[in-house]
Amino acid sequence: MKSLMGLWLRSWVRRCIHWSAPLIIEEIEKYQLERLRRRLGVEDKEFFAQWPITLTGEVMVGERVSIAAYTHIWGEGGVSIGNRVMIGSHVAIISITHNYAIRIM
Repeated sequence: MKSLMGLWLRSWVRRCIHWSAPLIIEEIEKYQLERLRRRLGVEDKEFFAQWPITLTGEVMVGERVSIAAYTHIWGEGGVSIGNRVMIGSHVAIISITHNYAIRIM
């Protein structure tokens, strides 16, 4: 009896996880997108992003922008993305560089 109860419980837990995991992931992605929209100041603009994305520094985004997954934008020197722009997957946009005036970098 004890092993049957254990099998039933394990089966029930697996079914619950299988059913609820996609819903939880969807809610996390919605939260991340809203947080990103607030950071970029595009709450009222048409904007789409896939995860994961890395953004640092000062990044400004125009109207109707789409950023695909695995995109890295290092905006320490300032990055401005215009209107109607699609950024593909695995893209790196870098607005900073090394100081070539010093001998040791």
